[in-house]
Amino acid sequence: MEQQTDHIVKLPFFETVKRSFMYVFYNFEIYVRLLALGGIVLVYEMLTNFPLLCSFRSGGCSESLAQGISSLLLMLVSVAVAVGYCRSVILKKAPLDIFNREFLRQSIFYVLFSIIFSLFVVVLFLVFVFLYGIISALSGFELPQQILPFFVLAVLFLSLLPLSGLFLVFPAIAVNDPQISIRKYRNAMLLAKGNLNAVFWGQLVMMIPGFVMMYVLMVGYIYIGSDNYLTNIIFAALVLALSFLDSCFKASFYSHIYQFFVYYRDKK
Repeated sequence: MEQQTDHIVKLPFFETVKRSFMYVFYNFEIYVRLLALGGIVLVYEMLTNFPLLCSFRSGGCSESLAQGISSLLLMLVSVAVAVGYCRSVILKKAPLDIFNREFLRQSIFYVLFSIIFSLFVVVLFLVFVFLYGIISALSGFELPQQILPFFVLAVLFLSLLPLSGLFLVFPAIAVNDPQISIRKYRNAMLLAKGNLNAVFWGQLVMMIPGFVMMYVLMVGYIYIGSDNYLTNIIFAALVLALSFLDSCFKASFYSHIYQFFVYYRDKK
């Protein structure tokens, strides 16, 4: 299955993506068990007029404390889902032991590294933008306004691509791998050497179903045009279920690439 070029193990892109998707579908009970965590967020949504659905509403919502808390809760529970899923895939353990000290510790580190990863991306993004500004100032050339959004998106991709090896740190944190940790993130880059394209595009492919289904959900909410309590409960529950399914897809991909690279690391 694997190919080696200059001692670099090549990740089989299509097979890894396929296995990552299939694992979620064939082990759907893991997702169902983790879905119970969504009850925490859903109860909060029911008590605060569903700030989670603000982006779906035609008039939108003014920024509020309730909306901020809703986003924070969703992020924390999504992290718990991702950590639980990674541990289930890699360690073959039940994913719902959320009150276990180790589980809570890994979840905190997972959030911490998410922030660090975001900072890496932002810094690299700003470097690219700064270089564009210098080139633009020296040459007098500026991109048309219509092209600017695509340029920003391209720069964002360019910022993410060289850092995509760091995705290995997330499952490593979830299973407490001492060789790949927040402090030893460079080891993840070394393991993923020669495979950054495969990891980057694989991650994007894993996000497509969630993006498409969320868009369909938004269109459906707008089409129904009803803002009653029961409709909001149903759609808030669907948004949560879809968000956690997206977390499972990504966690499955993280876990599979982690297992692949670590297998060859430990084989040496």
